[in-house]
Amino acid sequence: PDQILVMTFTRAATRELGDRIRRRLADAAVVFRGEAGAGDDRVLTGLLAAFPAGEARAAAARRLQAAAEAMDEAAVLT
Repeated sequence: PDQILVMTFTRAATRELGDRIRRRLADAAVVFRGEAGAGDDRVLTGLLAAFPAGEARAAAARRLQAAAEAMDEAAVLT
């Protein structure tokens, strides 16, 4: 998140976009932990295919969760 830069036009959009990114990262972490399926989400399905089950996927889940928790460091600006 400290390397993300997103620009919006309103403060409300800034908050909403930051929240959406945080939620998306947290949801991806849940899928990578195997607590939920990817459903018809082609992005998550593709990402899961790139990480073999086991330690690689578990490590990715930890990184995704850490990124979700660190979203306050992302530069989402108006």
